[in-house]
Amino acid sequence: FDYRYWQDQNGNGQEEQAEQGQYNQGQNYRGWAFWPDDDGNIWIGTSTNGIKKLSFKGFDSYGSPIYDINNQQSFEMPKEFQKIERLEYHPKTDTMYIAGYSPTFNNRGDWGLIGNRAVKYINWSKAPQKAGEVVIAYNQKSEGVRPDLPKSMAISGDYLFVGYVDNSFEKDPNRYAKVRVYDFRTGQEIAKINPGPEVKSTTGWLDVPMALRVVRIKNGEYLLFAEEDFYAKALMYRIKIDP
Repeated sequence: FDYRYWQDQNGNGQEEQAEQGQYNQGQNYRGWAFWPDDDGNIWIGTSTNGIKKLSFKGFDSYGSPIYDINNQQSFEMPKEFQKIERLEYHPKTDTMYIAGYSPTFNNRGDWGLIGNRAVKYINWSKAPQKAGEVVIAYNQKSEGVRPDLPKSMAISGDYLFVGYVDNSFEKDPNRYAKVRVYDFRTGQEIAKINPGPEVKSTTGWLDVPMALRVVRIKNGEYLLFAEEDFYAKALMYRIKIDP
């Protein structure tokens, strides 16, 4: 993807050419990794040129957010990756989560998948340290269906939720899970999530880059929201993970 930036500088609500900016610096800077953090900063993971940060500069007199696309902070490509596909930065804990392809993985180039590896880094803005790693279930072979093609992710603390495009979970829910849950502390898969009888155990594809969002509520329960493409709605899963 190329990312286009528009700041409504005169407050008329109309996108004008003089107000547009194009974040496009060539093929090596394109990618699927794009994340606005809780402080308003924008993080972009490039194909082969590491990570770029666009700092939030406040609001103009019309209430439009201000970014300077020509003034960005750069971070080197982590050694664990040959290509970045998704990222999430949590400023309160200075933690970065990255998903992509490991250096030795033979990437077929499936459209917008998150990759075969996810890594958690602490102290990201000062001295990044790897604090956890997950090998994501990823199978490019077709066996009547397209199993294990991870398209989206969501993160809460040490848990990584991975959504798969078009798994035929009806055939074997234990193998073709719609969402898999991993623990960064152990690197292990700890749960599989599939739609229940409330929706006739039916769901469509998870085929957009950010198909999942998850929050942990006060009672320790996790609420996972998943895009429901085929039936034009979102599914909410209630999950208990912590003892």
